Amino acid sequence: MQLRAYDSIVVTLMTAESNDTSRLSPILPLTAPSKIPDVLQIMVQLDSELEPAGLAHVRPFNSIYRDLTEEVGHGINSGRFSQPHTVERTVGIFALKYLDELGRYAKGNRAEVSKSWSKLFYDPAIASAPEGVQFLLGMFAHIKLDLPQALCTSEVTDDYYSDYREIVGDMIDATAHKLAPQYVPGPRFISKKITSYAVRGIANWREKAWTNGLMLQNANADGDEAKSNKIVDLLDVNTARRSGAMLKVGGLAIHTIDRLMLSAA
Repeated sequence: MQLRAYDSIVVTLMTAESNDTSRLSPILPLTAPSKIPDVLQIMVQLDSELEPAGLAHVRPFNSIYRDLTEEVGHGINSGRFSQPHTVERTVGIFALKYLDELGRYAKGNRAEVSKSWSKLFYDPAIASAPEGVQFLLGMFAHIKLDLPQALCTSEVTDDYYSDYREIVGDMIDATAHKLAPQYVPGPRFISKKITSYAVRGIANWREKAWTNGLMLQNANADGDEAKSNKIVDLLDVNTARRSGAMLKVGGLAIHTIDRLMLSAA
């Protein structure tokens, strides 16, 4: 038993040493990127550095998030948004929430990483989970925890969100269906069903994020820092709890489809 425990410690140390997190820090900004091309450049660089840092399971989220951000950039350039400068500023603030969590991971500050993002960064089950589940866990943490904090600035109004919700919703829907075959196994009709369910779920998360963003906006306007911190803490705890359930149920569902496909072959 002692030898087995010792071997476990050695394996853990070797794994930790093999994760070169120092390569992430030079990529990550200290302040919110002001332009969408700056956000995209960071995400492109991260795509090649996440695996050496021990975060290969974050790549599905990072890659799809990059594609969605690029679509928002095209929307701004083509005049689809009524408040393009506010959209671009919100995109930068939103992205920084995710990038800051990566920064805490890179510095080894596990206690400072939010509970929501810890599920994606550290949960032992995540590395072997299907890529579709890995993506959804990242999207869940980013929308449920980070988006309300990005939307709580005073310049974000109901008119802005109505505009943002409709257009970004269309972009998410189109991108999800385009990428579904890559991340969701099985026949096309099953893949489409799962993707449609995920898209509806993401839309619901965004609606709740808007409600929570307004609560944060009101708390900040009242100067009630304690209330604001409490809202963020509750969002973090609830998101982490539901992420754990999503990891188990989502992984089981997609693995089951895999097994059914193999048995039918």
